[in-house]
Amino acid sequence: MFQKIRTYIPAYFLFLLSVYIVGLLMFTAPRYILFLRHLDEVQNVPTNILWGAMFMGFRFDSVISAYILALPLLFFIVASFLRWKSAFAEKIVLWLIIILYGIALFICAADIPYFEHFNYRITVSALQWIDTPGFVLSMIFNDASYYPYLGLFFISILLFSFSLKKIFFVVMQSKAQQNNSHHKISYSLLIVYAVLSLGTVFIGARGRIANKSPIRWGTAFFSNYPFPNQLGLNPVFTFLRSWLDERDPMNQQIHLIDENIALRNVKNYLQINSKTEFLSPIAKKIVADSLPNKKNVIIVLMESVSAEMMARFGNKKNLTQTLDSLAKISSLFTNFYSAGIQTCNGIYSTLFGYPALIRKHPMTAIESLQPFGGIAQTLNENDYTTMFFTTHDEQFDNMGGFLSYNGFAHITSQKDYPSNKVVGPLGVPDHVMFEQSLKYFAKVSSEGKPFFATMLTGSHHGPYVIPKNISFIPDASLNLEEQTLQYADWSIQNFLKSIQNEHWFNNTIFLFLGDHGTGAHYTSYMTLSFHHTPLIIYTPDNQIGKECKQLGGQIDVYATLMGLLNISYINNSFGIDLFSENRSMIYFSADDKLGCLNEKYFLIMHTKTDLEYLVKYRENEQTDLINDYPDVAESLRVYAQSMVQSSQWMIANKKVRHLTMSYDN
Repeated sequence: MFQKIRTYIPAYFLFLLSVYIVGLLMFTAPRYILFLRHLDEVQNVPTNILWGAMFMGFRFDSVISAYILALPLLFFIVASFLRWKSAFAEKIVLWLIIILYGIALFICAADIPYFEHFNYRITVSALQWIDTPGFVLSMIFNDASYYPYLGLFFISILLFSFSLKKIFFVVMQSKAQQNNSHHKISYSLLIVYAVLSLGTVFIGARGRIANKSPIRWGTAFFSNYPFPNQLGLNPVFTFLRSWLDERDPMNQQIHLIDENIALRNVKNYLQINSKTEFLSPIAKKIVADSLPNKKNVIIVLMESVSAEMMARFGNKKNLTQTLDSLAKISSLFTNFYSAGIQTCNGIYSTLFGYPALIRKHPMTAIESLQPFGGIAQTLNENDYTTMFFTTHDEQFDNMGGFLSYNGFAHITSQKDYPSNKVVGPLGVPDHVMFEQSLKYFAKVSSEGKPFFATMLTGSHHGPYVIPKNISFIPDASLNLEEQTLQYADWSIQNFLKSIQNEHWFNNTIFLFLGDHGTGAHYTSYMTLSFHHTPLIIYTPDNQIGKECKQLGGQIDVYATLMGLLNISYINNSFGIDLFSENRSMIYFSADDKLGCLNEKYFLIMHTKTDLEYLVKYRENEQTDLINDYPDVAESLRVYAQSMVQSSQWMIANKKVRHLTMSYDN
């Protein structure tokens, strides 16, 4: 009976239907793996919500399958109507399907570690380092934690291609029977199947029947539970959608709020009443009440260090003994936040006082090809020697070019260290970078000049490597990532011990902060621990422990440091001096999300979907309160949008340059 029915069904229809089913199974496997890896996040989630997430996943998977199968479908329909027979062409179509699904399955496999790190599905931001493929591949293949996902990809593509070849062979036999039969499928029946299959693919590609708009990211956010909402997305969809959005001219500039309103709000927030307004609307002349103290400055931007990793913030694993000891004799800012979730954001915002750019790389975006003001430019004006140290290649993230263009006289990177000290794609271990810096500090201090150095650590970043033949002994009870954090902390201790007898040591201000945090824990709809980092300001000649509870961020480091140095300057940034001014709110971004918080509430805004959530972040609650406190949400929304929109305006209109105190308006 089935054999007889099969003779009246076009072979292509059977083949593509089978491919669709197998493809859904392939897409479901990594989603289920992601689900299993986050069982602790779904323990209190109702079963119907989890089933809803899986059904949502089916919808998004169908969208990707529909786009992949659209071109093969058109080929088979045309070939069927023309009664065209070409085994070679059919095999080309088969391999086209295998290649397209192979790319999709690779993205699905890569999405799992990406989600583990960022707590959202993969986007085109994963390609921001595509201009250094050797560096990226080296990081991947030197980090054993990626091997299971590479294995998942290879197993998936082998199973998929094997299944398709088997299905193709069986279906082609059916086609041969149809061609040899006296009951060839009529044109009228072919038309029915063509309309049916094309309609199915069209609806599948849109993801929904409603005619207003096709399926969007926001469709997946159907519940009040963050992880199930993310689980329902297909990573190929999020990747391609972000890629298309990035190339959409409408997305080249963000439009969160009217620019004139934004600038007016920012001047009010920052209490600006400057005569340099026609040069820059946010410029603010700061006049010190005494002469500059000419202290040296060392900023240590620590790779992936969240406040939650320190014992001071409740961590019980003794991971940061040095930082915790420093916190007791320093100014410790406990409510301090990074501007973004990438190292490039940390460098940019800390050194120049500008917020992270939404959906853009701040040091490679075309708008960044202009001179910025910031710490280095201001200290150059005050006769400082400016230096930047990194453990790895300075071309990564365009660090060397951007920083050299914007005030840093000396860049020390992987090329400047002994080649036998390089241990992986992130270059040398932290302690080697610190040791290398000593000769530069000695040379500059012998010349009687103050110096400013920024040091970007790299060891607490995968692939994790504990250097050998040093006095550091890792805690065997910790995993490798935690051990590298202990090592990175030890490197700072070793560095401070090595310089404590230098004549310039007591005349130096040290700032320790994270370039960004990490996923220590997930806070509702945006990972707050990715932004909550410590800021420790240590002055050896004034070791007084002081806990500073005011809100602050990386954008405030520039202005705060100028205050510590008693330097008169024009502050053309979005930061404030945290020792003399107060913030009512602090804001930051993560890819397409914008966050803003005050002392109690945290507002999360999805700039692409217009979805918003308001939570009480100090209690780590996930209940959305946006309908309960609309006025609070509005004040946070306007504050963040005004700051970010004004930042974009400043860059687009080339108002970011260094302004000297000698300017006479």
